[in-house]
Amino acid sequence: MTIENVMIKFSNLSGISGEALSKWTSICQDSINEISSKLREDIIESEHEEELESAAAALSFYKYVLCTSIQDDLNPENQYISNPYTKNLAISLWQEYKNNISPLLIDSNFLFKEVI
Repeated sequence: MTIENVMIKFSNLSGISGEALSKWTSICQDSINEISSKLREDIIESEHEEELESAAAALSFYKYVLCTSIQDDLNPENQYISNPYTKNLAISLWQEYKNNISPLLIDSNFLFKEVI
C-alpha cells in the first residue's frame, strides 16, 4: 500500500483536497499500518493492493469523521459531519471494506474455550 494512493482515495471520500489534505496524512498512514499489522502471514500485500488501499481510505474516512465531529461539533460549517447519519454512514462504509478484506486478515475474534 502506498500513502499516495490511500490519500487519493481518502480525498475522493472526504472531498478534501489541496493543502487541507496534508493535515490528514498521519491518519491515513495510521490506517495503512493498522491494516498491514493485521494481515495474515501468508498474504502478499502487493497482490491485494487495490482492495487494501480502498479499505485504508475507508478507515481513514471513518477516523476523519470522528475527529472532525469531536473538533467541530459546534461549527456550522461541519454540521453534516457531526450528524449521526454521517457517522453511521462512515462506519458502514468502513465495515463494508473491512468485510471485503476479511479473508486477508488474522481472525482476532476467534476464542478457544474448554467444553466441560
